[in-house]
Amino acid sequence: MVAIAIVSSVGLDGCGGLSNDLWGSITQTHPMDFDHVDILGQDNVVVIDYVRNGNTNEHPCKVSIFVKDLPLGDDTIIAGQAFLDSVNLERITVDDPGFPAHFGGSVDFVRYHFALSGKMEGEFTFLFDDGTTLFGSFNGTMENSTASR
Repeated sequence: MVAIAIVSSVGLDGCGGLSNDLWGSITQTHPMDFDHVDILGQDNVVVIDYVRNGNTNEHPCKVSIFVKDLPLGDDTIIAGQAFLDSVNLERITVDDPGFPAHFGGSVDFVRYHFALSGKMEGEFTFLFDDGTTLFGSFNGTMENSTASR
């Protein structure tokens, strides 16, 4: 069974929408600075990739969402077992450790248009086994790089 919820996005449009950001207690041990966010779609996967430029491109936070069989659209949330089954979190950096295991969280799509140049906007939460948290927001178009903070 897929757990999807409908939510209200009152107030977001009037403020220009969400910014691209990462925060939470996990930042005490895992630096989350980034230069830009790529929102990519391929086959049945949406990837929200926070990229740090430098000598090597690093990915302090990369969220992959397997969207096949999920009834997604504007104002939907992936939570519960659907979140655990469909959402993957990666960290690809030179010196930093990977993320601890997570036991829950959610992805909230305020806007969801799975197509080239389709608008993607929302937030996510990860709850880790060690008691830390990661929160993120994203706003951009699929297949295009967006400006960071």
